Amino acid sequence: MGNIATEHIAGPLLVLGYSGIGVKDNGTVGAASANVGVLSQIIDFGAKDFGFNLIMDVPVDPGDSGGPVFNAQGEVVGMVRAIGLQSPRGPRAFGTAFAVHIEEIQAALETLREGQSR
Repeated sequence: MGNIATEHIAGPLLVLGYSGIGVKDNGTVGAASANVGVLSQIIDFGAKDFGFNLIMDVPVDPGDSGGPVFNAQGEVVGMVRAIGLQSPRGPRAFGTAFAVHIEEIQAALETLREGQSR
């Protein structure tokens, strides 16, 4: 697996997202929040469920979906997909965070370039 594989487990990750900011009156969303954590696991959910995903120990909140996940070398290695649980007392989320593996994104882009659906 390209630039992130099982040997990177427990390695540092940086996640950018736009949780809690919302769209301003002028159409911008402001600066991204940056959260640091580690790669916990890489799991294959199968082709119908976004294939390989990163399981991360990184604070991720609703609204962060679609944000980039960077490795220690500054390479994008995934895209935030979901968080396992949300706090019943507000927007702060906790639990397992998931990101689509960069190779799944690259494969989808190649399929789109060829004019096909995945």
